Amino acid sequence: MKRLKMRILSVITAISAAVCCIFAYMPAQVSAAEKQRIIVSLGDSYSSGEGIEPFYGQDKATAAKVKDPDWLAHRSENSWSGMLTLPGVDGTMAKNRGTNWFFAASTGAETIHLHESQEIKYNYDGKSGTAVLDPQEKLLKEYSGKIDYVTFTIGGNDVGFAEIMTAAVRNSAEKLRTLLDGKLTGETFITIRNNIKQFYKDVASLAGPQAAIIVAGYPTLFNSEGFTVENAPLVGKVKVSAEKAEIINSYVGTFNDIIEDIVKECKAEGLNIWFAPVDFTGHEAYTDDPYINGIIFKAQAQDVNSKAGISSYSIHPNKSGAKVYAAAVQKVIDSIESGTVSESSGSGEVTLKADIDGSSIKLSWNKVSGASEYRLYQYKNNTWTKIKTTAKTSLNLVNLTNNRTYRFMVRAKVGSDLTAAAGSCQVKVDLCYKPVLTATEKSGKCTLKWTKVNNADKYGIYLYSGGTWKQVGTTKKLTCNVNVRSGKTYRLGIKAYVGGKWTEIGTASEVTVTAS
Repeated sequence: MKRLKMRILSVITAISAAVCCIFAYMPAQVSAAEKQRIIVSLGDSYSSGEGIEPFYGQDKATAAKVKDPDWLAHRSENSWSGMLTLPGVDGTMAKNRGTNWFFAASTGAETIHLHESQEIKYNYDGKSGTAVLDPQEKLLKEYSGKIDYVTFTIGGNDVGFAEIMTAAVRNSAEKLRTLLDGKLTGETFITIRNNIKQFYKDVASLAGPQAAIIVAGYPTLFNSEGFTVENAPLVGKVKVSAEKAEIINSYVGTFNDIIEDIVKECKAEGLNIWFAPVDFTGHEAYTDDPYINGIIFKAQAQDVNSKAGISSYSIHPNKSGAKVYAAAVQKVIDSIESGTVSESSGSGEVTLKADIDGSSIKLSWNKVSGASEYRLYQYKNNTWTKIKTTAKTSLNLVNLTNNRTYRFMVRAKVGSDLTAAAGSCQVKVDLCYKPVLTATEKSGKCTLKWTKVNNADKYGIYLYSGGTWKQVGTTKKLTCNVNVRSGKTYRLGIKAYVGGKWTEIGTASEVTVTAS
């Protein structure tokens, strides 16, 4: 009996040990599944890797290629999102596609393509047609609640970045400025801004509160010193001035600031969202070591439309640029993973003042602790437009338009954040360095009125006679009466006395009056 009990006890012990081993093993499997790290990469061509071969699916036969969503979307095997890494995942995301990384970015994508399918028209190797890509939200819905990070660039196609290429070549600086100013103003842009913000909010809602949303910015595009575009149709070479390059770069900078502000708004509303600025300074298109392609006036081997006049590769980051993008986004991920990311790295306030000197305005402001740069904005067409970035605490603006009101703002960049865009960092300047004269005449009396000139001590009234201007009186007022004879014509002018000198009489400072 004793031996039987011992045998039974041994069997029970063995079974218990086996059961314990099984249960000891099972939690490890569950834990591994629970710790699966996931990045979902959405967005437009700057996220898909447009222009960086090879693209997923490009080695397929033509019939299969034109049906392959990866090739149609131009998702590159060297995209910056595929270069990202995560703790607990071996290798880059590109090496873990389908398990830890899910890629839905597409060339040409706009904010509407989060929820709506995207049509891609192709004309390649004798085959043409229209393919349809799934809405980008599909991956977010599939992995909702399990996603660690969502990365993307979005908005460039909504505001028409593609037009910049042809606009830079075809338009004068004045027309280019008008075109680009119009893109960031008015009711249409208000709608676009709202759509971008809604894209962020919808991504956050679909991915789940555990997911960190990382919005990458757009880099400056062109060599600020100007450049020459080769192989342009009909004309061969086209020179683009430094002025036009600066206009475009400023436009992109302003758009980045708007994106950054939207991210801040969303963060203030409780979203787990971050902005990753991308800096290509000194490596723009047409520099000696570019991180971005120039304008290519010929379809490339893998262009979806092989008959296109301009390659879709144009003005998109190359592989070096993709590495810079990856580093910028990776920095945010690493900071979040280590718990060292700051909710707001901005500090201090900017106090801006303006001093007027003739047709010039000198802007100056205080130094902000930790600031790496200061951004100067001018209020134009109902929006703030960035016009300059500097490390200095003053700027001189020269040759400004007479009798015009200017509004300026300076924001300091501290870390990855900008100081507040209100209050003391803004200044309004009513600039008038020559009087603007108007006249009314009635019953032998001519009443002259003129605008107040900055820093003027007095004003001189002048009559043009005998081929020269003769002063006929002075006043500190902004109006005076001149007696005139019926039927006689008078040419009258006004000068302002500023800093010990009289201003010149220009077109706006004189009038011609024929007495009734």
